[in-house]
Formats: sequence, structure tokens, C-alpha cells
Amino acid sequence: MEFLLFLVFGGIALMLAVGAVVLLPLMLIGTVLKVLFLVLTIPFRIVGAAIGAIGGLFGAIFGGVFSLIGLVFGALALAGGLLLLPIIPVIALFGLIWLFTRSSRRVANS
Repeated sequence: MEFLLFLVFGGIALMLAVGAVVLLPLMLIGTVLKVLFLVLTIPFRIVGAAIGAIGGLFGAIFGGVFSLIGLVFGALALAGGLLLLPIIPVIALFGLIWLFTRSSRRVANS
């Protein structure tokens, strides 16, 4: 029984030792490649961060300006609509008169 346990645990230890001999160099190579890739891409990351910062700054400035312009035009449109609200029936009446006179002219011409 003790010999069987010795064989099982010895086999497990042997597999772990072989696995460590195989996996440790692969892990080291992977780490070196990751660091190398990081070092090679640092200039592109710096340029990308600078472009992103400039774009964010312009977006914040012009976004605020155009939002303010939009609010001003929206307020003017609302004020104009409220001022024109009482004369909508008059505009509709003139529109109907114009429509009838246009249609009657076309009938008379043909």
C-alpha cells in the first residue's frame, strides 16, 4: 500500500517536474514577447493618447459652443412660434383664399 502511494505521488511529482521544465521556458518566452510588443507600440500609444486628448479638448470646446447656439436658436423658434400662435387662423384663411384663387386660375386657363 505504501509502495502504491509512493508510485502515485512519485508519478505526480515527476509529471509536475517535467511540466515545469517545459512550461517555465514557454512562460518566460511569452513574457519577453509581451514586453517587446509593449516597447514597440509605446510611440503609437503616445501619439494616440495625444490625438485623443486634442480631440477631446476640441470636442468639449466646440460641443459647448454648438450646444449654446442650439439652445439660442431653439429659444428663438419657441418665441417665434408663441408669437405666431394667435394669427394662425388668419394665416390659414389667407392660405385657403390663395389656394382657391390659384385653382380657379388654372381652370380658367385650360
